[in-house]
Amino acid sequence: MGRSDMGGIERGAAAVKLRVRRRSGSGPDDRPSGEEPKNDGKQEAEPVDGTPSEGTTLPEAVSHDDQSPAAASSRSVLGRGAEVPPVRVTGLGVQIKDGDSRKWIVRNLSFSARAGEVVGLAGPSGSGKTTVLMCLAGVAHHAEGEVHVAGKGRLPGQLSPPSELRKVGIVFQDYHLVQALNALDNVSLPLRLDGTRWKRAAPEAIHLLAWFGLSRSVFKYPSQLSGGEQQRVAIARAMVRQPAVLLADEPTAHLDAASTRLVAESLHELALYGTCVIVSSHDPRLLSRFEHVVDLGRR
Repeated sequence: MGRSDMGGIERGAAAVKLRVRRRSGSGPDDRPSGEEPKNDGKQEAEPVDGTPSEGTTLPEAVSHDDQSPAAASSRSVLGRGAEVPPVRVTGLGVQIKDGDSRKWIVRNLSFSARAGEVVGLAGPSGSGKTTVLMCLAGVAHHAEGEVHVAGKGRLPGQLSPPSELRKVGIVFQDYHLVQALNALDNVSLPLRLDGTRWKRAAPEAIHLLAWFGLSRSVFKYPSQLSGGEQQRVAIARAMVRQPAVLLADEPTAHLDAASTRLVAESLHELALYGTCVIVSSHDPRLLSRFEHVVDLGRR
């Protein structure tokens, strides 16, 4: 990676961080005072594999210099959730195989989650927290009840079609980052798999990495990141498709107190911009930060 690559990405990340810091300010221009936009006339090459080649100037983060910070945030990657309906679960029942028979792991569960709200799913191991999240994601069957996510309802036995899966972001307990890819490529990967060109995918990834305080880690690989940093990269990756709902499965299970606080703050930041966030956890440090907690262990 050449110096021009790092310079381009740091300028883009810095611009986004400045916009985030000033999102409640009054000025429409997010550039530092006295700095004029640069245009050196260079054409950027489209990498075949999505990775910038030596000497390529990386695209800078998305800019909304023609709007106030408040208006810009409403159109940003983090501002789409406010337009979608809430999550609603009515009489949810889920069975699992138990030898030659089946047993209920969740029965008659009902709750709702508004756009802009963080809801916790509490309970001991085996109480069905992850199972409920997978039903919300549309990748696991439920046996009874109704599930409504991002304006779409599903009856027992139904799974979500691929087009609906893009409306839900999932964060896993063990991060599930691709070890051979750096943070920038991990976050942009869902867009690249959708066929999005590098020059469009990279700014979205830069935006999110800067938002989560990782502007200095864009070229680091998972093995070079702490557990908290890896989890924030995973959250950024889950948000890059601009999902209406974010589902996080035990996101702080392997983290210390300081990293837990950072992840919790990241989730609340997403909710402030309209994303509906549902988090499964048995970590009291995390659950204590949520106003609404559904306890599966007491039902």
